[in-house]
Amino acid sequence: MATSPARLRERGPRMRGPASVTALVGFMVLVALAAACRPGSFQTPLSEDTGAYLYVGQALLDGQTPYVDAADNKGPLTYLLFALVRLLAGTSTSGVRLTLLPFVAMAALALGAYVQHHAGRAAGALAGAALAVLASAIPLQGEDPNTEQYGLAPMVGALWLATRPGRASAAGAGALVGAATLMNLGFAGVTPLVALELARHAGGRARLGRLAAAALGGLAITGLAVGWLAALGALDDARVQVIGRATQAVGSGGEAGLLDVPARGLWLLGLAGSAVAMLDRRLRGAALVMGLWIAVMGLRVKLSSYEFTHHYHPVLPGIAGAMALGVAAVWSRGPRLGLAAGLLTLGFAATHYVIQPAVRSLDVAPERRAMFPSYALAYPVGKFLRSATEKDDTVFVAGNNPTVYWVASRRAPTRFFAEYPLVEPSYREERRRQLFSRPPRALVIFPGGSIFGGEARELVARLPYRPVYEREGARVWLLEER
Repeated sequence: MATSPARLRERGPRMRGPASVTALVGFMVLVALAAACRPGSFQTPLSEDTGAYLYVGQALLDGQTPYVDAADNKGPLTYLLFALVRLLAGTSTSGVRLTLLPFVAMAALALGAYVQHHAGRAAGALAGAALAVLASAIPLQGEDPNTEQYGLAPMVGALWLATRPGRASAAGAGALVGAATLMNLGFAGVTPLVALELARHAGGRARLGRLAAAALGGLAITGLAVGWLAALGALDDARVQVIGRATQAVGSGGEAGLLDVPARGLWLLGLAGSAVAMLDRRLRGAALVMGLWIAVMGLRVKLSSYEFTHHYHPVLPGIAGAMALGVAAVWSRGPRLGLAAGLLTLGFAATHYVIQPAVRSLDVAPERRAMFPSYALAYPVGKFLRSATEKDDTVFVAGNNPTVYWVASRRAPTRFFAEYPLVEPSYREERRRQLFSRPPRALVIFPGGSIFGGEARELVARLPYRPVYEREGARVWLLEER
């Protein structure tokens, strides 16, 4: 006899003890599961993006102001988060990467609760476990401590809260959407999905009340962030660096085709799971939301003028949730069939996209696991600078490799520690003027050089800099004492 998802919920094991204890145990299990799926990541050199966030985070800890004293293009909540990461991890690569695990577990717990609400406890457990595993997928740069990876927690948390009764939960959902957007403006794409879920769980005035509460929650946290930046005198710089950069990137479309996505098999599994679940009337609404999640998170990348692999990482909750819902739909036609479907789908996805790449990565030296050689070179160069310069000395690293500053515990001579903001012409003029008026103690040039200008080489030619270090094409010059 067919078993409905509702009966599956009833048949699930009863929780023993307080719900908070059960949630804590589940959280720890998911942290351990995520850690086990990324064994080779903890010593892999950090990317330039992570280095940038750590630089601005350190600036905050030093009493400086984001955007004004350290220019970058992410939202203010990213830098508050990385100030905490910097405080906890120091200059440990493993420490930085470990901070990502609790965010993976929180996202997995939230997705499990969301799917459980619609399809029962077994399906919820499958969804949470699937996300904890797939979030480590190397083809989607799951191990990279970037905004896309940390941002899963508030985005999925907002979707789960949208299923909870009452306006307080709706306000919390809106606040989490606001928090995600304050990390990365692209995460605002989750807004219509959360609004849809809010609207589906109430009718009439109650529906309007929940939507209004969510809007107020989002406005409240946004208002706090805007007020903080206004008090620091950073609003105009934030507008240019964050909103201006996002405006330039939106709407032109990248070079890759619409179906040209990394880990395409995972996308197909997710869409297939959504399609199967749509056939079950009880699961149709959640399946639609998960399918839309996959589409929205893909389109947010495809509508940008540039794309990188990690930009696709936020698609994973939709894939994991849709897979679990599809298995629940099959289970309702027979437990054995559902069990087989679950083992096959999660087993294939985990083996092909997580386990095999993770095992292969262990055969490669940690410094060779980095996407670009300059990421690994940042470490020996940074250590040299730390020994060759004083704490108050400034260092100019040409190009984009802010990890050098983090390893060396040194500051840049201008607020432009990386080149992303220099698409603004006035910023290029500002950096050039300041570099020559306050020459840095040390200059660093990596293979490939700089995109904007050749100030580093000009400084070497015009001032008494002497070469003091070279390794695999990375070179360091020190300014002679006068």
